Amino acid sequence: MTDRPTSPHTASNEPTLDADEILAGILEWVAIESPSHDGDAVNRMVDLVEKGHAALGARIERTPGRDGFGDILVSRTPWGGDGP
Repeated sequence: MTDRPTSPHTASNEPTLDADEILAGILEWVAIESPSHDGDAVNRMVDLVEKGHAALGARIERTPGRDGFGDILVSRTPWGGDGP
């Protein structure tokens, strides 16, 4: 995301949405096949989500999956209050 140019009608720190960047992120997620019954495949997706959230400053808790299922990821952001 980038900052919008300032004008009398917008705040200088108001982010813009980059449609190409959003689409690229969606396509990256969609390309990862992660059926629920395939723990390794699910963890490839969890790896990507964990990396992205960590880059945003989130606190990450990752619990190993059981019985062949993928890991559980909890991501807490500094701006999210006390909730998950």
